[in-house]
Amino acid sequence: MTLMAMSLDQCQQRLESHFAHLASARSFSDFPLFALEHGLTEDEFDEIRELLHAELVEGWRMGRHWLVWVAYATELGYDYDGDEYWSSFEQRTPRWREPITSNRRNLLRTWFSRFQTTYQGVKPSGPWAEWFSIIAWPITHAILPRYLQWQFAKTLYDLRYQLAHLETLSPSAVGSLLAANAWDASSRFREFLQQQELAGRIVLALLSDRTVEGQSPIYPQTLERLVADLEQVQSTREWLGETRRLVADRLKGAARGPGGAPMHRAADHGGDNNATRDTLRIRPTLMLRRSTASTWSIVIDIPSFASVARSQPDLHALLRSSRCKITGTGDTWLPSGWLLSSSRRRVLKGWPGAGTPLVTFERPNPDLDQWIARETRLPTGPTWLCRIGGDGLAREIAGRMVRPGRKYILISEAEITSRYSFLAPCKVDCTGIHAVVLSIPDTVTFETMKALQQWGLQVGRTVRIWPAGLSGRGFDGEGRSEWLTTEAPCFGVVHDHPVDAYSFRIDNGAETLVKASAVGTPVFVKMAPLPPGRHTLVVKARQAYTPGVTTSPPAEGVIALDIREPEPWIPGTTSHAGLAISLDADAPGLDGFWDGNVGVSILGPAGHQVTCTVSLQTASGKELLAEQIGTFDLPVTPSEWFKKFHTFVKDERRTWTYLEATSGRFLVRGDELGEYSLRLERDVKPVRWVCRNTSRATTVRLIDDTGGDEAATCRFFSFQTPASAISLDAELMMAGFDVPAPGCVLDGT
Repeated sequence: MTLMAMSLDQCQQRLESHFAHLASARSFSDFPLFALEHGLTEDEFDEIRELLHAELVEGWRMGRHWLVWVAYATELGYDYDGDEYWSSFEQRTPRWREPITSNRRNLLRTWFSRFQTTYQGVKPSGPWAEWFSIIAWPITHAILPRYLQWQFAKTLYDLRYQLAHLETLSPSAVGSLLAANAWDASSRFREFLQQQELAGRIVLALLSDRTVEGQSPIYPQTLERLVADLEQVQSTREWLGETRRLVADRLKGAARGPGGAPMHRAADHGGDNNATRDTLRIRPTLMLRRSTASTWSIVIDIPSFASVARSQPDLHALLRSSRCKITGTGDTWLPSGWLLSSSRRRVLKGWPGAGTPLVTFERPNPDLDQWIARETRLPTGPTWLCRIGGDGLAREIAGRMVRPGRKYILISEAEITSRYSFLAPCKVDCTGIHAVVLSIPDTVTFETMKALQQWGLQVGRTVRIWPAGLSGRGFDGEGRSEWLTTEAPCFGVVHDHPVDAYSFRIDNGAETLVKASAVGTPVFVKMAPLPPGRHTLVVKARQAYTPGVTTSPPAEGVIALDIREPEPWIPGTTSHAGLAISLDADAPGLDGFWDGNVGVSILGPAGHQVTCTVSLQTASGKELLAEQIGTFDLPVTPSEWFKKFHTFVKDERRTWTYLEATSGRFLVRGDELGEYSLRLERDVKPVRWVCRNTSRATTVRLIDDTGGDEAATCRFFSFQTPASAISLDAELMMAGFDVPAPGCVLDGT
């Protein structure tokens, strides 16, 4: 039986019965109840809306239908766009704000609290719920409001590769993966993901057509609605389609993946944390760049800790909330989340030494600090080798292998003598370290080889290995490369001396022999995609045994392959954890800003919002206006800014206030992303006239910022009788005066 043509009393009874049944079914679980699980169809809710509006018009008592109002407010919370809840609520609810019912907002909070105690409903929590103690109820009970659905779909898309490798596709495992990787999301969305079982159920319902075993934490009809709404928006539909395609095979069948040892356990938080950490690459590398024509700067390049944060929820919380310091770069504390950003290079001012941990956190964590201190040290010295590339930068060579005809910079903790012809002095602006330029001759003599060996350097054989096809990420030319889990690593091998075959071996696996080509003709090999982590490729050049001929040992090369998940690029976002605000005017004044001559661009992480406000003050500091221009989704373009700002300033009341002001302030608030404030000055006289022309008349006002007790003297000279002065009341002129035709001259002193 539907609610059509039923009274509000019958609606209340049906909802009471429905929620009582759900509460009873979940009484033995930890799953809370949401008001969005009311089980009403769209037509039924339309009927309820009309009945409630009629109740307001007729002035009936609302308390007896409190549960119906809870469902109604939750539906409006589901449509919440992240801007203003109450303005939308009152616009869609006629006669809600009657003088006799000024406390109706508090009534809603009381009814939601009653719902929570009666049916074990969910209770809003966290800073957001404390700041917005009333609207937090309907928005929380809306489960996944429309303004969060974009972030939800985008998070799934960004984690599609991790989902494809997830060993256990249970709701709790999926929800845990989402919660551990949403550090760039808004605080409100992160609070939603704290309900890991609930989030996991929604994900599995989106990505497969199977039924998840066990009791569901959400009413089936409500779950179907959320899934359908997520698929309606084009961008989210495309993201979900790509995510489904990637994880389709894993999401078929039972809740758990196929047996056998998983290749990647980064998302399995129940596993061995130490084993997981050992597969993650966070070792810093060195790089040198010219600071002057004769001086080099030493730069430390620290890998992103994003993969660490994904696999270690405890470290994820530390990385987001604690500042860090890089040894040797000064006493500057870097902002929280710096190690998760995409720009993690710092110039060394003092050499830290090979055994010194490079990363120190402001908030200590004994378990994690020990591991991070071990993994963020420089490689063992006492020398470090960097090859000078074609771009003028010198990058670290981990294998300490030099090649004939190339130039290097050799860094040493001990001073290096320059008595060899292939050495030249080199100056670095870093204390505690020495450096020389190393120019390897085209022909390396035995004496040169012996000299190089005393610094731990070896002359490489003339067998060259390089990434083939697309340029390998981070390939240093001497033993380290970086690949994605979606790529098949390809390498080319070429030799300048007779070689019969090459052997290839991955991670102590079986050896594969490939017949070598003629001298100077390369051989290309392609491997299957590898799981995330550090892998090793060993390549050996073999020569056939010839009786009576002494052959040298086979040339052997080792390449480290760092495999990671793809990191999506989001247009218009920043590479750091914060806001980047740009104005197309230098030091704008209040007049130029208010006239719309200043374009504003705001860059920041997608999925977040910023609120822009403006305040106006008099010369004495009295605040005339402090209002919100609007809420924007990041990133904000100048066209979006002009559209909202034009609507804001065309209000007649604000225009008069602006004319009276002598200064202002433009403020951008981004919650955890930070704030931006701009002072807007205006050069005006303390006593002045302001004028506005409308279609009806010309209105003038007197502005007196002198702060004196004596009232200004005002005189009126009509164009009809310009020689006759008429005295005017100063209070009247400060309130506003419509100039009669044909016009006049005003004087105020």
